[in-house]
Amino acid sequence: MANHDQHPLSQLPVNSPYSILILGAGRGGRSLLNLFSQRAHITILGIFDRLTDTPALQLAHQFGIPQLHDINEVLTLLSEHPQTLVYNLTGDDTIAHSLIQAIPALSITSGPAARLFWDIISNLNDTKDKLEDSQRRLKAIIDSAMDAIVAVNEEGLIEAFNPAAERQFGYRSTEIIGQSLFVLLPHFAPDFLKTFSFNENRAHYHEWIAQKKSGEDFSIEASLSEITLVGKKYFIAIMRDISERKKAQEQILFLAHHDFLTSLPNRASFYHHYRQSIAMAQRLHLKLGLLFIDLDRFKPINDIYGHQVGDKVLEEIGRRLKLAVRTSDIASRIGGDEFTIILQDIHDLDTSLRVSQKILDQITQQPIIISENQQLSVRASIGLAIFPDHATESETLIQKADAAMYRAKAKGGQQIAIANN
Repeated sequence: MANHDQHPLSQLPVNSPYSILILGAGRGGRSLLNLFSQRAHITILGIFDRLTDTPALQLAHQFGIPQLHDINEVLTLLSEHPQTLVYNLTGDDTIAHSLIQAIPALSITSGPAARLFWDIISNLNDTKDKLEDSQRRLKAIIDSAMDAIVAVNEEGLIEAFNPAAERQFGYRSTEIIGQSLFVLLPHFAPDFLKTFSFNENRAHYHEWIAQKKSGEDFSIEASLSEITLVGKKYFIAIMRDISERKKAQEQILFLAHHDFLTSLPNRASFYHHYRQSIAMAQRLHLKLGLLFIDLDRFKPINDIYGHQVGDKVLEEIGRRLKLAVRTSDIASRIGGDEFTIILQDIHDLDTSLRVSQKILDQITQQPIIISENQQLSVRASIGLAIFPDHATESETLIQKADAAMYRAKAKGGQQIAIANN
């Protein structure tokens, strides 16, 4: 009888090559075949069963493992390989007795010990199957995620890269796994992960600039978390391309402060810049010029040619104003056909007048081309007020520049009027 006090496997040096013979080709035999066939240091000499069509024999055929049906074949095989370990799952202990003439009893696992071993192996296989199924489901979830998921080890090397990450960054997983995370985030210092502060069980959300394989930078929103698996630390980054969202936000912000037709600063933005400019002029004891510009006889253009033509005129006036002013000056459209220009750091009234005349010439000397067969001449009236010469209060300066502009219009337009002291 086999000695059940000590399992034969426990007598073998770990990782040493050895041979196995399985008796019984039922479900237990199939479990052992599945287990041992995956171990490179184990040789399965064969599987025995008097039946010829069982699940384990079919599997043995697939694996190329010899199938034995006569006990004498088993004895012959064992006499050639006396160090073989035998697992008797037939339930027939008389078979184990007959094998003792070929190999030591200690090498035979039979009876309750064999059944217990089968139960253990079956449970292990069930657990393994469940784990593999869980891994497959997890992989399917990760692979189907719309966001890029990148797993990085403690050294900052990429170990996992899902299909969404492939689409987002332009790399195949096979060419990026093993590479540094900073291939994707080149604007970060290499010790970023080591110096990053994590709170336990809490993801950290950030907006970063990442880089595609093509070299193109783009904005991402990322959550970064830290986990420990089998004593090793990993970082999981879930990243989403937010380039379009950032562009939309920038566009909304731009439209909130700019005129949609001319792209010049709008009324709200004008007042913001104007208050800042007045404050700086007061602080640094500088002069500041304020121009109010109104197009002459613009209403008839809308009435005769329609608002589409009127919009083209305004758009072109906006373009010409951008070309006429210095980079330090600020041109705005504050409504309808009314524009303003803030002249920063001017020296005197004469300088302001020369700049104002240049602006008037720039926007009115050349006709505005509407189409191949249509062009329109435009005229404008300008009111000029200077801080602090004409007023020391910001609102008073605006009122004086506006009043001067209306005086210019009253005199026939196409001219510059200076504010009254």
